Amino acid sequence: MPKLVTTWFGTFLVERGKILKQVLFPKDAKAIAERLRAMSEEKVLDEERQLAQGVRELKVADGRLSPLGPVSKSLHDMEISMRPEVHGFSKGLYQEAMLILGRSRMKEIAEDRYIIQAVRAIDDLNKTANLLSERLHEWYSFHYPELGPDVGDERFAQLIAQYGERTEVAKEGGLPDASSSVGAPLGDQDRSAVMAYASALEGIFKTRGEIEAYIEDRMKEIAPNLSHLIGPILAAKLIALSGGLERLARLPASTIQMLGAEKAFFRHITEGQDLPKHGVIFQHPLLHASPFWQRGKIARAMASKIAIAAKSDAYGDNFIAEALKNDLDKRVEAIRRVFKDQPAKAPRSHDRPSRGGRDRGFRGHGRPRGQGRSRPPKRFSRR
Repeated sequence: MPKLVTTWFGTFLVERGKILKQVLFPKDAKAIAERLRAMSEEKVLDEERQLAQGVRELKVADGRLSPLGPVSKSLHDMEISMRPEVHGFSKGLYQEAMLILGRSRMKEIAEDRYIIQAVRAIDDLNKTANLLSERLHEWYSFHYPELGPDVGDERFAQLIAQYGERTEVAKEGGLPDASSSVGAPLGDQDRSAVMAYASALEGIFKTRGEIEAYIEDRMKEIAPNLSHLIGPILAAKLIALSGGLERLARLPASTIQMLGAEKAFFRHITEGQDLPKHGVIFQHPLLHASPFWQRGKIARAMASKIAIAAKSDAYGDNFIAEALKNDLDKRVEAIRRVFKDQPAKAPRSHDRPSRGGRDRGFRGHGRPRGQGRSRPPKRFSRR
């Protein structure tokens, strides 16, 4: 029975290890790269259709060619006569074609890659902002210690960067009069230095806001279902943690539920701590605003809807987020109604006595290792 086999330099119709027909590709690196690209995209080449035309009971050696016939893989397909040197193709030509293919693919980076970098950039900005904000609070507290508890970090940096002097900061910030402050006076050089530092922190907060706005706009285009279901920022974090939208779409709901809780899950495995119930999806209001005994069930319901929304965004064009959101809200209401009261606290796994009364590092019934009960030597009688 003839079989259709395709290599990087041509396609062949073989039977019992012999070539019946063949169609070689052009000896051009660009043309070979185009065919290799089509093959990687699971497309059937024109040369393959040409050979398969009119052949009865045709079998193919690759699942990509299943529209042409049943798949059959065997060991005798690659014979000496199907080597590239026999047909005038060199390894250098293959390397050149692969380089062309690699360059073309590098120019077609998936859109979600930019979102992943933006999410990681926000994480870096948050770490930097927290570090600089802590230093600014400590620095400016020598001059105006009463300011810290009254305003947030972003407003704190903005007021200092624009005004510097505590009287102006209190006046423009709508705060009580700072004339009775217990802080030390601020010289001109000191004021210039702290204002420059606060201005740098203000710029970081501004940049973070711009990137968040960019993520919100792009996520509505890339993943509209996910963005509508759980919000664009949280949806972008899930995409970044999973490594891409398509990879997120392939993950089961149980894995999506734990994304972002890898360290806690590892501690559960190695140290026997409690199993985490959720990862980054805890940032959703439905979870962090619920009692702790309801969060595990809500997280499972949310992860299942996220999995469906991710598949729809990655492989379809339908907008189903509104229906998913309504189903999720109904499920959350049912959970809150059924599990309204806090259940009795069960002992944790590492609080319960171990099986057989044994403990780590001990052997037998509570004896340390190496101190087990010794047995008397056996006695043999002479006969």
